[in-house]
Amino acid sequence: MGVSVTRYVKFIRKGKGVIVAQSRNVYNYTYKEWTQFYGLSGRTVNWDGIINVSDFSVGDTMVINGTVSDKQRITISLYSRVTAIDTNRAIITAQSLYYIASGENGEDGNDGVDAITIDITPPIILHKKTAANTSYAVTIKVFEGTKQLISSNGSGSSFKCNVDTSNFPTGLKGNTVADTNVYTLILVVEANSNPSKDIAISIVCRGVTHKRTVSFKTVADGQPGAKGDRGPALRGPQAWSDCAVGYMFQSGASGEEYKDVVLYGNNYYSCIKSHTKTGKETGANNTLSTDYWKLADKLEIVATKILLAQYALVKNLGVEAIDMKDADDNIIFQAKDGEVTCNKGTFNSITVKGNSTFEGSVKANMFYGTVKKVTPGSTYTIDPVNEPYNFYYVENPTKRTFIVLPKAANYEGLEINIFTKSLPSSSLIYRTIVKAQANDDLYVKQNAAVVSSDLAVEKINVGYTNFKNDSVTTATDSYIRFKCIGGAWYAISGQFTGE
Repeated sequence: MGVSVTRYVKFIRKGKGVIVAQSRNVYNYTYKEWTQFYGLSGRTVNWDGIINVSDFSVGDTMVINGTVSDKQRITISLYSRVTAIDTNRAIITAQSLYYIASGENGEDGNDGVDAITIDITPPIILHKKTAANTSYAVTIKVFEGTKQLISSNGSGSSFKCNVDTSNFPTGLKGNTVADTNVYTLILVVEANSNPSKDIAISIVCRGVTHKRTVSFKTVADGQPGAKGDRGPALRGPQAWSDCAVGYMFQSGASGEEYKDVVLYGNNYYSCIKSHTKTGKETGANNTLSTDYWKLADKLEIVATKILLAQYALVKNLGVEAIDMKDADDNIIFQAKDGEVTCNKGTFNSITVKGNSTFEGSVKANMFYGTVKKVTPGSTYTIDPVNEPYNFYYVENPTKRTFIVLPKAANYEGLEINIFTKSLPSSSLIYRTIVKAQANDDLYVKQNAAVVSSDLAVEKINVGYTNFKNDSVTTATDSYIRFKCIGGAWYAISGQFTGE
């Protein structure tokens, strides 16, 4: 008999594991440099510009991602063990472990074979029996890719059509007409014949036989039906309020003269049961009783007792909906359900509030946007539709604050202003980080140069660097303005521009 043994195993976690270094630099070296220098196991290398330096601890495994400049810019990942960290200068010292590189692109494959396209017009023929012969032409065209082939014996750049006319039904005959690029099948139906047949066609091209079918059907008129009863005359629409109690509504059943339609609650109602109005036929939610009435088409214009000519002056017009349309039947003005919509016109002394879209030029004596105070230490994604600010302010952060710009493709010309106020003792890790949406271009100038451990100066004549799928660190107590230009974000004023 076995003995049950319980063992307790304690796992001790050392370090934070494998962490990818987020760098403001793009590490781009030749394959030889990666393998013989950086990828040499045990070699100690200082890596600067690490944005997330505070995430690392000594003993962690750091992954440096880069590209191989002389091999089609394939990606490479260098794994190394952290031995020292300089948080203030964003530098990590690490010993190389190993590297992983992606494969190179293979050679281009051979061009594919162009597809064969067969055009048969018409694919279906509907024939009506007549007292004379009737002819129909079926044309067949064959294309190899975009090139039209000639009609011949099917060899080379040609095609051949085979139609078996020997089993055609009585009254249907077929013959062909010679042409260069088109095979034409003439179908002749003899007088007073009514053949129907699915005609099989074989098209031979490039050694392959393609089967197609043309459907030939004879149709005939049916026997005349019996004459129907006379329908009721439509009466209305009448306003429900204009019909007095005791008015006789008719539903148009057999033997009755009218079919009544009324207007009630901005809707058409059709009478489905003849009855005398009592005034109690109204239902819930401003409707008529379904015992007597059926809801018809929605009423778009209510103008009871008023006939509007081409141009009429109406005083004290009481209506519930008005539509004005242009010559193309497009609504240019609508007043309905308590809302007014105008798509075209000239307006004076107009005040607009809420989310609005303008086209053309706007002139104003004063224009300014409101300020959004971003919670320090949070990640805030700018949403110009639901939170329309153009200035974002971070006050005395005690940890990193992330601000994500909106999608560039949706906000051409938008300007975003950012300012972070910090105490003099604030560390680099307390600054505001700005990044764009995934795969959006983010252009800033790398214009800061460290000349000593306590002093940084600005470079001049620095071009823009794209931080696509990356982020940038802003300086405290400095102003920065981003603008969306050509589907990309640019730092155009303040920090990163030398101003």
